[in-house]
Amino acid sequence: MSQGCKLCDGKRSCRNWHLYAIELDVNKCLDDNSFRRKYGENAVKVYYVGKTTHTIECRYNEHSGRKKGKFSCICFSEEPVLRKKKKRARFVQHHLSGGLRPKITVDANPVVMIQTELTKEERSDRSNEADSFESALANRLSELEGHYAHWG
Repeated sequence: MSQGCKLCDGKRSCRNWHLYAIELDVNKCLDDNSFRRKYGENAVKVYYVGKTTHTIECRYNEHSGRKKGKFSCICFSEEPVLRKKKKRARFVQHHLSGGLRPKITVDANPVVMIQTELTKEERSDRSNEADSFESALANRLSELEGHYAHWG
């Protein structure tokens, strides 16, 4: 079972939308001028919040490690698929080693269920619905005293 979703089986994704939270290194964030301009200088904890149909561990693997390269994903197939690492979201380069925080999201996941026979428009609607959960989680984490959450 994925640490982030009770429906994901082992390293395979349940194919629904999941939220994940990555704790960032607060000191590195505060050393970043663009972070300080956006959030200020008083962060106690900093998180990046995202959404994915992969397992949260797979998505974290995509975020972490080297900026370029490939990694093995078995979320949707029996055989590993090599996926390219995407450009990191802003501030994620400051992630803590082992910074994935599944306890923050496990009770919520999956946040949006996807049926296989959805049209392209319906899939887009489900993605937008997951976006609203993503922003709500970021806002909830930001409301905790002294915490900041970047998302999107």
